[in-house]
Formats: sequence, structure tokens, C-alpha cells
Amino acid sequence: MYDFEFSLCEKMYIFKTSGETFESVIKNQKHAFKGKPKDWKIGELVLVSKNMKDLRGDEKQIQYIMKIEDIREATDDEIEKYWPGNKGRWKYIVDCYDTVKLDDSFNLKDDVLGSEVKRYDPIVTFGKIKQEHEIKIRDFLDSMNILKKKPIEEEEKRIKEELSKLNDEYKNKDTKKKESVSTRIERNPRLVTKLKKLHPNKCQICSRKHFLKESGEPYSEVHHINELSKGGSQATNNCLVLCSTCHRKLHYASVEINESDEDFEIIINGESYTSERNIIS
Repeated sequence: MYDFEFSLCEKMYIFKTSGETFESVIKNQKHAFKGKPKDWKIGELVLVSKNMKDLRGDEKQIQYIMKIEDIREATDDEIEKYWPGNKGRWKYIVDCYDTVKLDDSFNLKDDVLGSEVKRYDPIVTFGKIKQEHEIKIRDFLDSMNILKKKPIEEEEKRIKEELSKLNDEYKNKDTKKKESVSTRIERNPRLVTKLKKLHPNKCQICSRKHFLKESGEPYSEVHHINELSKGGSQATNNCLVLCSTCHRKLHYASVEINESDEDFEIIINGESYTSERNIIS
């Protein structure tokens, strides 16, 4: 897994939680909102802040940081599962990952922003951090070597558990199509995002390392061996995480694919490769 990198070309958010919901937000790496945050990107940094009135003893506001994975509509069942007694209260859920517990928690006002923190006082559940404040916060986190810390749990194990649940949901599900100006496939972005995290370093065909984006995260693409447009499954055992070159080759080169229960033999322009299926149990 790669280190906890962050780029100034992205945004930084602050998520506020009550003392009542704080533990669930951290444990499940999820937060819930009435409104939907705009202009977010996968991998953006989040400061998880407990409300000042809920701090106990010498506790400080910012005790954890995490990254945004997805923001989506919530179901009442999900809200009740993660925050019992709040069914119908929130409309959106943010899924996060790479949660890091800070060795030294901090208060935005006392430790970083001073009186400038007033800008964030009206925030109830979430808000964007201004770029000039983001720079100060990042410098502070860098000085404490926080951005290089590893997540609090074994990331690969968590990803596989979540992919297994998504597989159960999608493996026997008919591929849906949505009508707009043209017909398009309704894909499952959460499954694709998690599968990329399972193979962050190299292409499953050519084994070359993925190049790094400006944010410091590797770039990869997911290919469905049996095409979705022809009824192929969205489950992980029909997917490979590839570099952009191999992905284009599968679409435009001379390709022959032989399948077994464990792997794919892929012949591209006469050159043979063996790629292990992404079987999640």
C-alpha cells in the first residue's frame, strides 16, 4: 500500500460529529449528511472533528484523519444500522478509508488557525477548508509526520471484506441500463474503487508499475473480461486492474482469452499472459 499522500490541487474537508456519532464514524469509516458535498474527489483528505461541546477532559477536536472514497445516497436501513435512532434524519453517506489516529490530537484554533477558525464555526456536519488554511494545516500535519502514518487497520483485509459484500450484491444481478441521450451501463463505482486499492502497484497483465498521478496515487483502469454490454458480471472475478496501455490493447488489439476457474490466459497480438482472477471469498 502507498503512503498517505495529499496534493494541494485537491480539497481538504472538515467533518464535524457529535459525541454520540463519533465512535461509529471512526469504526465504520462513514459519515452522514442531509445535503451532498459538491466538487469532491476520491482520495481527498478529511479532518474528523468532534464538536467542542462534546469534548471530555483534555480531549482535542481533531483526533483522526481519513480519505474520501465515495459520497452516495443513503438508505434508511443504513442510517439505522450505523446510527441507531436516526432513521430518516440524513440523506447521504460518505464512505471513507485509510483512517489514521493521530498520536497528538489538536484544536484548529489553538494549534493552527487562531482567530481564523471562526470561518468554520457555523459548520454543522461538513465543510471545505480554504486553500490558505489548508496550507497551514498541511504544514502542521507534516511537522508531526502525520501524513506518512499507516492506516489504523489492515487495509487489504478490510478491502476484501467489503468487496466480498459487493460481490454478493452484484454477482447475480442483471446489468442495468439507464436511458439518457444514449443508453449507458449502470456501473458500480464502489467496487471498482476498492478493487483498484487491492492492486495499487502493478498491472495484472504486463506487471508494469502504475504511474503516479499528481496527487501521489497510482493510476489504473478496471476492465471487465466479459463485457457488461453483453451481460457480463460486475463481480470481481470478471475484472482485472490494468495499466491504460493494456486496457486499450484489450479493446483494440488482436485478443484471445481463455478462461479457467482460477485465471485468464490472455493472448495479445500473439503474446501470451496469465492473469489471476480476483476471487474474493
